Amino acid sequence: MLMLVRPRLVVLSIGLLVLFVAAGGLLRFKRSVDRTLTTSRQEVIDHHSIYLKSRVIIPQARAGFSLFPATLSAKAAVFYRDQLFVASNQGLLQFDQSGREVRRYSALDGLPSNHLTAMASTPDSLWIGMGPQGLLRLAGTQFEYFYADKPSDFEVTALLALPSGELWIGTKQRGLLVFQSNRAVEFAPRISSRFITALHGDNRQAVIGTFTDGAWVYRQGILSQFTKTAGDSGHLLDDQVTAVDGNLETVYVGTPLGVTEIQNGKVSQHFAEGLAIRCLTVAAKPVVATDQGLFLLNRRTTLRLESAASGSAHNARQSFSPPGETPSSINDLLPISDGWLALTDRGIYATDSLERGSWKRFGIDSSAGRRASTPAEPFQLSDTSISALAFDQDGNLWVGYFDRGLDVFNSQGKRLIHHEDDHIFCVNHVLALKDGRMVVSTANGLAIYYGMRLQHFITEKQGLIHRAVAMAHSLGGATERWLAGTAEGVSLFEGDRPTQNLFALHGLANNHVYCAGSLGKRVYLGTLGGISVLEEDRIAFSWNTANSGLAANWVNALAVLGPKLFVGTYGGGIQSVEGDGQWTDYRDLIGQFEVNPNAMAVDGERLYAGTLDRGIQIYNGSQGRWQVVQEGLPSQNVTAFAFTSDHILAGTDRGVVEIRKDAF
Repeated sequence: MLMLVRPRLVVLSIGLLVLFVAAGGLLRFKRSVDRTLTTSRQEVIDHHSIYLKSRVIIPQARAGFSLFPATLSAKAAVFYRDQLFVASNQGLLQFDQSGREVRRYSALDGLPSNHLTAMASTPDSLWIGMGPQGLLRLAGTQFEYFYADKPSDFEVTALLALPSGELWIGTKQRGLLVFQSNRAVEFAPRISSRFITALHGDNRQAVIGTFTDGAWVYRQGILSQFTKTAGDSGHLLDDQVTAVDGNLETVYVGTPLGVTEIQNGKVSQHFAEGLAIRCLTVAAKPVVATDQGLFLLNRRTTLRLESAASGSAHNARQSFSPPGETPSSINDLLPISDGWLALTDRGIYATDSLERGSWKRFGIDSSAGRRASTPAEPFQLSDTSISALAFDQDGNLWVGYFDRGLDVFNSQGKRLIHHEDDHIFCVNHVLALKDGRMVVSTANGLAIYYGMRLQHFITEKQGLIHRAVAMAHSLGGATERWLAGTAEGVSLFEGDRPTQNLFALHGLANNHVYCAGSLGKRVYLGTLGGISVLEEDRIAFSWNTANSGLAANWVNALAVLGPKLFVGTYGGGIQSVEGDGQWTDYRDLIGQFEVNPNAMAVDGERLYAGTLDRGIQIYNGSQGRWQVVQEGLPSQNVTAFAFTSDHILAGTDRGVVEIRKDAF
């Protein structure tokens, strides 16, 4: 019997062993599948998520930094804990119930920039969209700043706080996102539109406006898209949406070509055809703000409307506030307890009635306890998008704007002139010549000023090689010789007269000339194709990435410090070259970045370079060391410099900051 039992035990043991091995294999296989599924699931989540970093900001004034005042441009506003908060070009403004400004938060207090793009509030927090990227959360007395590694992933354009507690985030390149503390995930069901311009609604229905794809209506889990292409539910007047508002039954979509009304999921009629809609509200009656004034949208059954230029009584719109009586450039209309606020590019205005009321400036001067008055503050800028800064021989400050012309201030901050017309609006550079003339380079030609008087405006008719002038550079000499770099080459001047033109046929590396610098008897011209060297009014030779130490051929700025010519490039950072052709590359020390056109200047032993998105790079020639300044700037996009004996003026695309030299 024992001989018979043993084989059975052996067989049983082998069977159990096989089962054990098989079970182990199945377990390993299951674990492998689980890991693969988990990895795949995480990859899907990662693909549709933006992981965010954050840091706490405790508002604290930056010593030695101050901002030039500017015309207030108000973009958005919300009420939060019985206070009015306004997003503006001067930071976040806080008003109490009486209209008194009680607090102003700006880059001087530690905010990443003064570029505020959108606002929303939840019961416990105020949320502010930041430019060029990021989201601010104000809770109590401190901020938390959320940002992405890649700025283009988190360019916030619109915010919507839902009663459920969700925060929707519209972005410029990543579409509609939902905020989840340490990340922002793509909205589901997914919206194909990448550029979100407007958000409105609640948990029952939400409207999403886009830049190129019309509007989406999300209701009961279903997405419906409306574009200018006719569909079963009707069509919009344009695919670019500028404003949305409405309720559960009726939605209004504003575009550059008018307003479309959508009722219960179908287009019911169009309004104000031909008018560019800046904002709209339906808090009381449907009202739109345009550059032609405010319009009440009358409810009519016909869809056919007259053009904006027509004065026909059949137009389905009623202008009750003529342009001369209404604040211009209205960005938003906000209902308040005793009327309305208009947030504009020229300040904040209040009225007790949109239809019959008169408009007054909003706010109380907190120091004097009276209504805010309109006289300009010292050095009050006409705009905050700065392109050029320079002092003349009399100590007057010349400020050029990207699209608002030119201001000149005396030493006390009084504006002496503001010049803005069809010729002088896009200023690129300002040069003070030794004989007292001021040369203003614009996109339309050269403006020559004697004192505060425009003496000449030079274009191709007067011999300039091209009217799009990037900069002017002094060559010295008894008759004050100078040159102008343009989009088609270089013009050499004696006095106010062009004497010679140089372009690619003469050996110029590229016809697009952005900057110039003089070292010894040579004049160096920065172009789109490298650096060309001018000797005795002819091109001697050129440098590019193939035959020199240049890191990029696109040369935006040149400046001389000691024996070195410093070169600021677009994308390659900064290099320097000495007269003997010895190059030094600083990329290992300060990295690669974009230096802005002509945003490089020397003061004493220091070189200052303005960058596109990394603030100010400073090189101390005596120490051979670099320093970066980012905190306290209204924007990291630094475009121009000017100097006094004890201060540095830095122009940015968000205003001018004055910095004490001992603040570094």
